[in-house]
Amino acid sequence: MKVLFIGDSITRGTQSVDWIKMIEKDHPYWTMDNVAANGETLTKLSERLKTHLQQNSDYHAVVLQTITNDILLPTFKHRGFWFRQAYRYQIKSGNVPAAPPVFEALLRQTVDYVQKHYNIQLILTTLGCINENLLAETNAKLFSYNSIVKKVAKEMNCILADVSEDFQYHLNKGQTQDYCADDFANTAFLDLISCNIGMADKLSQKRKLHLTIDGVHLNSKGAQIFKEKIETAVLLTKEKSLLFI
Repeated sequence: MKVLFIGDSITRGTQSVDWIKMIEKDHPYWTMDNVAANGETLTKLSERLKTHLQQNSDYHAVVLQTITNDILLPTFKHRGFWFRQAYRYQIKSGNVPAAPPVFEALLRQTVDYVQKHYNIQLILTTLGCINENLLAETNAKLFSYNSIVKKVAKEMNCILADVSEDFQYHLNKGQTQDYCADDFANTAFLDLISCNIGMADKLSQKRKLHLTIDGVHLNSKGAQIFKEKIETAVLLTKEKSLLFI
């Protein structure tokens, strides 16, 4: 089984617990290419996916994870100096956030392109949360984007890995913190270093978070949800295509 993973920092795994490595541990005979990149919106991801498949299309499945920065990046405009600088840099780099109608059109175009040109099963993922406080404005927006992903997956014959359902279940069980990548130095540098030395769960405990280290990026529990949902979707791909490793 050969799988391509493309997405933002949630999939890249350098600033959180890496759920792809968790899948690799349980499925050592699968070949998994992770080409995710921190900070990317669907606009950039769509372009990179097309370019990558033009160069290498030997995959049974593509896992496409997005949404995060289409919601999170616009909030940077209303924060401190360094957040605003990061926003300008990302825009110049081609990471333009897409409002829901544009996001849906672009997601449909991306799915249509892959399905027309390649014999590859697409797996689309919802997103867990942007702030563990489910009443936060960012999560109201997230509901709209997740609904789009679900609708596109259903209407365009993609497999859906719905992590949002499990996140809501766990976050509704107890008291949650209103925390969403609050400090630029932590978001840009320090959290990445901490995660690389295995301190992700300690960051969560320090900030009294349940599934993430900062309201967005995953701790072990959040990564386990992603791992199980994506793993199930890939196994379904394998079953549908009658491919055996």
